[in-house]
Amino acid sequence: MSELPSLSILDDLLDDAPLPVLWLALLLAAPLLAIPVIIFWIGPGLTVLFGTTLWRQLLLPPLLVIYTVLIVPRLQRLRADVVTGLWPIIDAGERDHEELLREVARRHPAGEAAAIVVGLVLGTIFNVRGVIHYPTVPLIVAVVAFILVWMIGAWIVYYCVQIARSTNRLLELPLTIDLFDLRPFAPIGRLGMAMSLAFFGGILLSLLVGFNVQSLAAPEFWIAYGLLVAVAFGIFFLSMHRTHHLLAATKAAQQEDAEQHLAEAYAILRNRSAPGDGALELAADITAWTAYQRALNETRTWPYNTRALRTLTITVLSPLALGAARLIGILLTAD
Repeated sequence: MSELPSLSILDDLLDDAPLPVLWLALLLAAPLLAIPVIIFWIGPGLTVLFGTTLWRQLLLPPLLVIYTVLIVPRLQRLRADVVTGLWPIIDAGERDHEELLREVARRHPAGEAAAIVVGLVLGTIFNVRGVIHYPTVPLIVAVVAFILVWMIGAWIVYYCVQIARSTNRLLELPLTIDLFDLRPFAPIGRLGMAMSLAFFGGILLSLLVGFNVQSLAAPEFWIAYGLLVAVAFGIFFLSMHRTHHLLAATKAAQQEDAEQHLAEAYAILRNRSAPGDGALELAADITAWTAYQRALNETRTWPYNTRALRTLTITVLSPLALGAARLIGILLTAD
């Protein structure tokens, strides 16, 4: 199986880097950790940084960078599993494997840059209010850190959308689909689940590291995390919607075919003036098509099972439950 085409600058970096993935992640995160420390060392002093919870908030961007660099190779392997699973049922014609993959996996540097800019804008909108009224060095550094978090999050969303789009382009090719054997489509379900869980992992990491109890009273906090949860669900279903549409259309066509065969068989049976030699064959045909129709009606059109959906639901509720628990704790201990 040939190497998958790159979808982002991080793919290129991981492919070309001479360092192990963990060392590369630490190298990329080091400046995000060192620069704030240097600013506080030169300016307000390190006691201002480590004497409050500000250091936890400034730790979030480098941790997210490390987290992102570590999960992207996992997503790359799942992308490869999708191609491996679908390849036997794809009618590629005269095109070879590499040519086909270049067609369905297109790199969009402008889209990648636009996603980062969107993260910059959203991060500014959700975090700049306080620094306008109190432009102190610690607050400015904290706001910049949270804007970086939004930029990283926007890039992750872009990357997941690109993976989903490349998968959907594979599904636009001629396929030989067996509704009673969905194993070729199972990797798509695993990939969609992994992308959503990776995104939720980033949300949970931001809650654990950068959480501030005062933010619970801010509408921006709930709007921002509500938006993130909606995006994570969107990633999950975007990655599998095309598969569902394809399987549902195939199922509908085969159901119509079964109904047509049964209608013709019953018409022959109804028009018989007397039992003939073909009665047993006709009855067997009706029985077979009826059993086929019943089995067809029970086939799935989504490439995931209920356990996968239950896992996603629990993961969604975890960050929300964490925030709710902290809010309840504040209310119970309030004077």
